[in-house]
Amino acid sequence: MVSFAGQPEQLREAYRRFYINAVNADRIMAAALRTLDIVFGISAPPIFNVCPHSSHELFPRIDIDTALQELAAGARSEPRRSQRTLTKVTPGAADSCNILSR
Repeated sequence: MVSFAGQPEQLREAYRRFYINAVNADRIMAAALRTLDIVFGISAPPIFNVCPHSSHELFPRIDIDTALQELAAGARSEPRRSQRTLTKVTPGAADSCNILSR
């Protein structure tokens, strides 16, 4: 593990890069999930980010207690679904470029 103790500029640069990586990862994951839905008809399952302070914004952030409740409820009922998973990034883009529906 890298330590930035006593190196505030390097720490700020690392945080900046981590944030950029998180934003790009959200864009790639959204595109991949939309592609699965459009091309193969596979809907995204409920996906949650169990890190309330995460920089990732694509999936709803929940704490560990809520995650454990969701897991316990999963055997008894349908888990709550996130509607924003596939529409958060570039809403409507899939509709305008879906050549399979033409």
